[in-house]
Amino acid sequence: VNSIAGSEIVKRGAGVVTCITTRIRKGRKNRASLYFKSWDEINSQLAKALHLLPDYESDKNNVPDFDLRRKKDRKNLASAYEALARSISGLNDESAPQVVMIRHALAGYEACSEFTGADENLLCFESRHFARHKEYTADPDNAFYLKDVCLEIFGRAIDPDIEIADCQGADSTDPAQLSRILSYLETSSLIIYCISSRTGLRQADIQFLTRIRKLGLIENLIFINNCDLTEHENLEDLKKIESAIMQDLSFLEVRPRLFSFSALYNLFSKLGSRLGARDVKRLELWRHETDMIRYCDSMTEKFNDLLEHG
Repeated sequence: VNSIAGSEIVKRGAGVVTCITTRIRKGRKNRASLYFKSWDEINSQLAKALHLLPDYESDKNNVPDFDLRRKKDRKNLASAYEALARSISGLNDESAPQVVMIRHALAGYEACSEFTGADENLLCFESRHFARHKEYTADPDNAFYLKDVCLEIFGRAIDPDIEIADCQGADSTDPAQLSRILSYLETSSLIIYCISSRTGLRQADIQFLTRIRKLGLIENLIFINNCDLTEHENLEDLKKIESAIMQDLSFLEVRPRLFSFSALYNLFSKLGSRLGARDVKRLELWRHETDMIRYCDSMTEKFNDLLEHG
């Protein structure tokens, strides 16, 4: 997303960085609108999670009456989480995400409780405070309390008739968030699926792509082999990863449109003088890899042409 827009809109880094589906539109100024869940929604979500956990329900732990705002309930929840965390290997696939969700709910309570109310509340960051949205969108504990996020971006980077969404995809640990991601994908015209050149296609990717195929959206997919230019000895090594990804995708009965390039390199090239000293050195180092850069530039051109002309 940052590469397409040419600016640091969402937080970047290794692994899961954006912790909630973040919608991005053109606006008259930079404005981040964060919509918080209501207490009823939060308590209902946690109560459902507790039903899935062994040994939580008892006379002293009345799940239907659960309210995170009560100190006693938070204490009971924390005790249950600690006990479950010690025996995490014994949890089934259905329970484990619920345990992670409980951890985020407890850890984010202090920061987010003041913005959470009986109804859904809105928190906005504008202009020079715009980047503060990352304190919530890039923090899984705080992101648990969010229902929706919309970023409005000033400038020409985004067409006024287009909405872009940054989604977690296969990395989502919140089952409710994963459901929202899939619902959003059903309304989308195009899905750009990023695969790290360091890992290739993972089992989690295959499972998530299988779900997308069952929704009938597989033809809407474009794949990016997002290259970590420091991880590859030469262009031949990069192409081997690309071939392996293509082969893995073929097992999903996908005719993939795959583009290999470094989104970070493209972003740094666009930022130019706005780059920090450390990133300037990284960019200079990458530019010495002339064969890889030439190949990635050609792939970027083809990708951009597809986005622009279809």
